[in-house]
Amino acid sequence: MFFKTYKTTFKRIFRSPLFWMVLAIVAVIVFLDAHRGSYGGSNYSMTLVKVEEGQAAPTGEVIVTEDGEMYEKVVIYDSHDGDRDSRFRLGYHKYHEVMGHRLRFMMFYALPCLAVVIVMIVVGGDYKDNFYEIERAGGVRASSYFFGRLCAIATLLFALSFALSLFSFNYYFFTRGGLASLSSTPYPDLTVIEYPFKTLGGYLFDSTKTILRLVLLCQMPALLLFATFTYMVGSYFESGLVAGIGGNGTVILAYLALGRYQWQYETFVNKYLLPAKNGPYLYLSRFDTAFNSPEYVVDKYAGIVGLNKNGYLSDTPEGVVGWIATMLLLSAVFITVSYICTRRRRI
Repeated sequence: MFFKTYKTTFKRIFRSPLFWMVLAIVAVIVFLDAHRGSYGGSNYSMTLVKVEEGQAAPTGEVIVTEDGEMYEKVVIYDSHDGDRDSRFRLGYHKYHEVMGHRLRFMMFYALPCLAVVIVMIVVGGDYKDNFYEIERAGGVRASSYFFGRLCAIATLLFALSFALSLFSFNYYFFTRGGLASLSSTPYPDLTVIEYPFKTLGGYLFDSTKTILRLVLLCQMPALLLFATFTYMVGSYFESGLVAGIGGNGTVILAYLALGRYQWQYETFVNKYLLPAKNGPYLYLSRFDTAFNSPEYVVDKYAGIVGLNKNGYLSDTPEGVVGWIATMLLLSAVFITVSYICTRRRRI
């Protein structure tokens, strides 16, 4: 009976014109973000020049590696259009950072709104089209009915977020130098850190693996939060319309909170209640790389990298776990309330 409800939920969603309309809008938003890019232009870039023995004393900032070699930071003035410049090549030190940017932007409002609409369609059908009464009369238990609906919603959200995330980053990568970035000097940032893979297969494996991790551990906990809250509101008031209003209200509230608290690192809201928080995306995108600490100095591939200027944006393992746990705990509370409302419903 669980699988019967699971399958009929998909049919209900796919038959809704509203679902396809909102999905098309979300796809356009994701495309425009990937097309717009992450990095703007400027008129200078930085490179590191090795200081040879007997050379005149450096005039700029000097970095000394662990083996005693000296590098001078040299500013190169060169007007460019950032990652929209035809000469742009994505460096490995920016590769995972961009991946986090692409997926995090989708959580500002696009994917949360899609989650709300999907739940609104399901809950609205329950009360408007008598789905609940029909399936209960057919012998479906309340638990099978409720969790069949919920699992179908979660499955669809995962599939859509994963597909859109793959499209977003791959579109960005292949329109910003593509495979040429794997074996050429990054431009305009001239910090040279070799990619650990050089082929299309290596790129696809690494990027897909990282995107899957970000979808499962960053996007899905937040999407479940929006979806389960919307479901709870709809179940309590027995209305898909009220569910949509309540769900979209939380999307707006989360977006406003992001603008207000995203730079206030020590606040409770920033640590646990921002669905589009930057820290988990940056940390988990770099989890298995040479950049898995907020402050990295020496890289095994290039020798010298320097301090990460945006190290404060990354999170700690404890911070990431706490953030995920909070999303899942709140979702569990909303699921419990929704299930109680469903159990108490009469045919």
